[in-house]
This record gives sequence, C-alpha cells and structure tokens, in this order.
Amino acid sequence: MNSNRGWKIYHNLPRDIQDVVSIYIMKNTKEYFRSNVAPYLIEKGMKKNKIYCIIDYYKNKYNILSIVYIYNLLERDLLEWIKDICWSEDQFEIFINKIFNDKNIDNIKEKYESTYVVNKILMNLSYDNMVKFEKMNTLN
Repeated sequence: MNSNRGWKIYHNLPRDIQDVVSIYIMKNTKEYFRSNVAPYLIEKGMKKNKIYCIIDYYKNKYNILSIVYIYNLLERDLLEWIKDICWSEDQFEIFINKIFNDKNIDNIKEKYESTYVVNKILMNLSYDNMVKFEKMNTLN
C-alpha cells in the first residue's frame, strides 16, 4: 500500500476510529521499540562510552605525548591483545580481514591512520572484550 494512500484513508475515517487506530499504532510502536530497538541502542551507547573511556585513559596516562603517538600506542596494545586472545594466527587474520578486508597488518598500518584503526577495531569488538581490555590495562 502506498503510504500517501494509507494516510488519505486514515484521514477519511471518523474521528473516534482515528483515535483507536492511533492508540493501536502507538502501542505497537512502543512495544516494538522496547523489544527490538532499545536493547540495540543501549548496547551501542555502552560500547561508545567504553571506547571513550579507553581513549581518555590513554590520553591521560600519556598526556605529555602527541595525540598521534598516543593512538599508535593504543593501536599497538590493541593488536597485541587481540593476538593474545585469538586461539591461532588464522583466527587473528580472519578477525582483521573481516574489519579491513586485508590480512596483512603492515598494509593496514600504511593505508590507514592509527585513529581510524583504533576506532574500527574497538567498534568491532564485543562489549565484553572491551571490558576485558580495559581491565587488562588496569583502566579502573
């Protein structure tokens, strides 16, 4: 059904039926949002907050260094940590290939800036792994 056509039909309905339809649509929209959209948004918000915490920790810890060097340190620590948690070299290559479409870390370092690499890796980590990385670096 065309959305404009549905809108015209809705406005041609009597006012009391419009109210019933509006309430029904509102209930379904709220329920859909609560069950499907809200958990996704909460998870994304928690991930972004954790990313900011990790980056701020590195900025505060190495505040005398330049931002570029701080991101290089964070990139190095992240890649080492991911290598440690992966069971094999193949699994690490699969993870890196999934994110950057390239298995070679040297190519990735040449092609992208460290800020991009750090943000891309952190966004692709699960929230639990970000918490483990944070605790490993004694961020708390």
